[in-house]
Amino acid sequence: EEARKLLSAVCRAEPRDAEALCLLGAVSGQLGDYERALDCCRKATLLQPDYAEAWYNLAQACMHCNRFGEAANAYRKVVGLAPDYADAHFNLGFALEQTGDYEAAARSYRKAIDIRPDHVEAYCNLGNLLNNLAQGSREEGINYLRVAVRLAPRNPQARLYLGRALTQAGRIDEALEHYGTILEHAPHDTEAIAAMAVALEKQGDFDQALALLSPHLDKADGHIANAFSLVAPHFDRAPEAIELLDRALRAGSLEREDSRTLHFRLGALLDKAGDYGRAFEHFRQANAIKRSDYEPRETLAQFDEIEAFFEASRLAGLPRSGNDSTLPIFIVGMPRSGTTLVEQILDSHPDVHGAGELVLLEETLRTVTAHSRSRHGYPACLEDASESALAAAAASHLEKLREYAPQASRIVDKMPHNFKYLGLIELLFPSARVIHCRRHPMDTCLSIYTYDFNARHGYATELEWLGQYYRRYLALMEHWKQVLHIPLLDISYEDMIEDQEGTTRRLIDFCDLPWDERCLDFHKNRRSVNTISYDQVRRPIYRKSVARWRHYETELEPLRRALEADSE
Repeated sequence: EEARKLLSAVCRAEPRDAEALCLLGAVSGQLGDYERALDCCRKATLLQPDYAEAWYNLAQACMHCNRFGEAANAYRKVVGLAPDYADAHFNLGFALEQTGDYEAAARSYRKAIDIRPDHVEAYCNLGNLLNNLAQGSREEGINYLRVAVRLAPRNPQARLYLGRALTQAGRIDEALEHYGTILEHAPHDTEAIAAMAVALEKQGDFDQALALLSPHLDKADGHIANAFSLVAPHFDRAPEAIELLDRALRAGSLEREDSRTLHFRLGALLDKAGDYGRAFEHFRQANAIKRSDYEPRETLAQFDEIEAFFEASRLAGLPRSGNDSTLPIFIVGMPRSGTTLVEQILDSHPDVHGAGELVLLEETLRTVTAHSRSRHGYPACLEDASESALAAAAASHLEKLREYAPQASRIVDKMPHNFKYLGLIELLFPSARVIHCRRHPMDTCLSIYTYDFNARHGYATELEWLGQYYRRYLALMEHWKQVLHIPLLDISYEDMIEDQEGTTRRLIDFCDLPWDERCLDFHKNRRSVNTISYDQVRRPIYRKSVARWRHYETELEPLRRALEADSE
């Protein structure tokens, strides 16, 4: 505080002293006065645009104010002025991750590692990012986290991230070893205790998970409350979990991200208990915390650009790969529309392997862009592509796909948002099968709103945005059906509920596969499912999720209006 007083006096006497303003901004930030920090650092950068430290302090203040887009821009200035500043690249990666620009975030983390190969935090964040991004990058993420643990074996965060990644990959025993190592050195680390309990719950060791958590249930600890909310329903103790989550939130000591997670968990338990009004309020608060720099106009403009580019006459003249492989099956649609269920049914067929949500198609698109040396993004880059570039990209894609299951005759990629890339899929794999999952719009959107998706799903945090996005996605799908020739099948979630066998037979026939009764017993398939629907595909088809939106009819009025709005 004394330093702030002295620096304030200097700045009053010398208002154009960029160094004094920068220092005052830094001190103000340390004291929690982030608005003043922003003001001082902005003034310093205006007075001295090449002052890297001022840009860095400005970025730090923006981060504390959750202005992640502004922070990223400021960090870019820093790395432009000081390209070997590893921590600036690291922090740029973190800011970009918060905006949902995961590919750019990964590049920044990698740059930090290139500059400083012992940057443990960069290995941690990069590994965690890749693990959470999609199943196709999980193994790479685990490898980065192993490096972090090797560099800093006593670093609990590195082991915690690695343990969580291994848990998601179904390698529970190895995950438990890492949690155990943390607890050997810090037996009261509630974050590690909670993570171990989550791993035990996923493995089915409910009693052991409860025994681990029980000594800590008297604390208003967010990590313990979150883990207990997963374990408690197995013992009919959901009301206790609700009370513990509520206590942890009211304690007011949680980090922003932890608070968001607990609001989602509390909303889910209240929903199951039938307390829909309270449940929705927690979902609303969770999404308010989660809200990012999402710009609806930019997203809708991207849809417009894709649709305008892939009009019938231009599509006919675009280069093609000439690859007639039937190996890929693409399941597309909105999240929470039944994509995991359809993949689980297909994976139950002996000739099919479900690879999960892969980022492989986006990687293939980058390959096409690099080969064609296009200066444009998708979709305009395809005009600069050659047939040889598309052929090479298709062959590389298939080679990587086969690594998941060398003996399978069909491999499923269920990344829902690949619906944006159906034009690219036709150019690469005209004989591939595309399965479009549909569900009642209100149920789909409610389910999206009530789950904790990553920052790429910024549209999901406001009901009006969600309705606009859904309507535009549906219009794009209708456009694809008009202009594409690739085999495409609509599968309705409600049809699957009403006529499981008939719909399943139609699905298997569309994929040009022989009928197999095991597809009807998909819930007996013990493959590892790592999406938020993993628990649902462990049970036979049930009807509880149909018309769930009616419990929230009043609260969802903004969504209904957005879905029914006339297209502009």
